[in-house]
Amino acid sequence: MAAPVVGVLLLRVRRVVTAAMPYLLVTVIVGALVWWYAHPRQPPSTRLQRTHSPAHLTRDSVPVGATARCGDGTYSFSEHRAGACSHHGGVAAWLNH
Repeated sequence: MAAPVVGVLLLRVRRVVTAAMPYLLVTVIVGALVWWYAHPRQPPSTRLQRTHSPAHLTRDSVPVGATARCGDGTYSFSEHRAGACSHHGGVAAWLNH
């Protein structure tokens, strides 16, 4: 006798879930949209960043904060090696401070 009772309960649960599915779907979509609008994308970093453009040499000394000397004699202040001295003849020498 337990099998017919379980079958009837499963049928009722299936009917409830089927009837509630459109409401659940709308609730999930609305909730996701509310969350998306409430959490706008922030820039990856809000700290002050140094420029990556090379600075021309004004004296014989190396500028403070320079990380590389470019092929054309300018200095790069790039924090990463990728792209340092691009359009300036490439890196002539890395500066180790």
